Amino acid sequence: MNYTETTFGGQRAAAQMVASGVLDVRPNLKVIISEGGSGWVPFMADRLDEAFRQHSNAVNPKLSRPPGEILYDQVYASFQHDFRSSVIALTGAGYQNSMFGSDYPHYEGTFGHTQKTLHELFDDVDPVTSRRIRIGAFQELFPHVPEPPADEV
Repeated sequence: MNYTETTFGGQRAAAQMVASGVLDVRPNLKVIISEGGSGWVPFMADRLDEAFRQHSNAVNPKLSRPPGEILYDQVYASFQHDFRSSVIALTGAGYQNSMFGSDYPHYEGTFGHTQKTLHELFDDVDPVTSRRIRIGAFQELFPHVPEPPADEV
């Protein structure tokens, strides 16, 4: 239960930042929900968009665009092991801000077997998707971090 329940706080925080208008009025603000997976983002976007369509006349603040769009644009989410849902979130639902994280140096992450895990997760994934999840989204958030050496990419 701990592995599932610990992810709810980040999901709730992301939804609150979207629904409260914080991200809408600060379109350049980026948020990362780390170690909570990323497969939940398309589901959350659908639920927020449904509420926006059905109840936006009765809710404040008024958002300038659909909340799912805000979530997709401004919220990044990282995962360690929930790979299937995270890749599906990107390839199937268009969520581009999914990022792999090793949770170094914690053993519940991939510490001690990160390279093996990366091969297991990404060897059968197309190179564009693989790079986006492993490096691309991270580089958007942290553009000052230098590009890794070619043999580490």
